[in-house]
Amino acid sequence: LFVWDGQRFRPRHLPTGAIRGVYLDPEGTEWVGTAGDGLYWFRHGQLHHASTREGLPSDYVGGLVEDRLGYFWMTTPTQVFRIAKRDLLLLGEKKLNRVGALV
Repeated sequence: LFVWDGQRFRPRHLPTGAIRGVYLDPEGTEWVGTAGDGLYWFRHGQLHHASTREGLPSDYVGGLVEDRLGYFWMTTPTQVFRIAKRDLLLLGEKKLNRVGALV
């Protein structure tokens, strides 16, 4: 995965190579869905991660889109689920241990 920094492409290294979806939000956070390793996001120079251990309904995250109400809608091979972006950010800050998803 490479990200344009305004002058050149910079590599973003993930523990997995199975990227299935990428979304750059208006605040500059890069969200990456994977096939088998859940969701990663880069925020303020730090890498964060969520998987079924933290409450995602699947470790496969394909497409992801953010709605106007602050929710992410994500896809797996068999379902669509919704999760609050705020909860994921709190998980990344270690202020939550688990997130809840609406399947």
